[in-house]
Amino acid sequence: MGLQKFRFEGISTDGKKLSGFLFSDNKESARKKLQKDGIAVLVIDPYTERASDENMERFEFQGTASHERVVRGEIEAQNQYAAYKKLRLDYGFDLKYLVPKALPYEEKEALKKQPINPELEQIFREDTTIRAARKKKVAEERKDPIEEMLGNRREEMRFLQGEIEKVIEQVQKLLDDNSDCLDPNMRRDIQSRVDRLSRLRQSSSVKHLESIMKRLFEDLGSDAIFLEQSLRDKIPDFEVKREQFQIIAGTLKSSLNKGLASVQITESDIKKLKAIIRLRPLVKILHILYWSFAFLFFMTLNFWGLHWVKLILQYDVPRTEFYFQSTLFWFVTGFSAIITLFFAPEIFLKKSFSWKVRGIFYGGVILVLGIFTVQFPVLFSWTG
Repeated sequence: MGLQKFRFEGISTDGKKLSGFLFSDNKESARKKLQKDGIAVLVIDPYTERASDENMERFEFQGTASHERVVRGEIEAQNQYAAYKKLRLDYGFDLKYLVPKALPYEEKEALKKQPINPELEQIFREDTTIRAARKKKVAEERKDPIEEMLGNRREEMRFLQGEIEKVIEQVQKLLDDNSDCLDPNMRRDIQSRVDRLSRLRQSSSVKHLESIMKRLFEDLGSDAIFLEQSLRDKIPDFEVKREQFQIIAGTLKSSLNKGLASVQITESDIKKLKAIIRLRPLVKILHILYWSFAFLFFMTLNFWGLHWVKLILQYDVPRTEFYFQSTLFWFVTGFSAIITLFFAPEIFLKKSFSWKVRGIFYGGVILVLGIFTVQFPVLFSWTG
């Protein structure tokens, strides 16, 4: 079997919500790839291309995206306004033209040279769904992705616990209704597992619950649960009862598997999220330190710029020369410059770095700072 395409949503190690696509052999290996990159997986599902609807039309468009980038392409929509709305709302394009692709070439070219229909913009401004969508988008952006993910986990666990409770009741009924067909020792063992599952159904460990349920349904599906052969003949319709028992047990197992499958957020994801929460105060402190060094670097650049101008104008030369020969001023400038420039990608880039990459990067920065400190008299030989 070839590689499959999967769509995922998750939380990066620095608490940012991510979504995207990746290729993998199966869902589990795709999840492991993401977890290896330090992403706590929220949702991962096979990606299926949407089949084209016969009622949909195709439109050619040209627009301006961010940074004045010109974008040309095609879009499929139910009508011209639906295409206009999608391009404006979802992509943020400032449209120059939007024409049906099916029109004759000469007619399309003529429409492309005309201003876009002002009625489209008028409808767009009056469309109440636009305001609702924008409010929803703003609200989602304000949401803490970690709190949202933990909330989803709680919802998933509540659903699973509800499924377990229903299954416990039905397994108990199954045991009671078929007590005359079951081996007493096996029935006692299964009853103890049902009781244990009932006590532990509120557990947050899916793996622990899964192991108990797996053993429970292995016993329910085993032929050894029934009376030995010599006693079966004494029970009327034994084979019919056994078949019904196995069908019901199989149905309960499927129901419980559905509950387990609903839990997308694993224990490893929760551990990562808790680690992120614990690190948040430290990250805030590090950000404050970074901006302190950045401000210091900015001020020293202004300081040196001012004194370069003084030197060129031959104003207050003795004091200016003193500053240019000052070891302390140049050391502060160099040290703050290294911190500001080297850590800028971590602060400004939206891409999340894995802990391995961060470890290598931080080690490199510490090495550069060490070399700068030791070799300062050589690098700034005119000072001191």
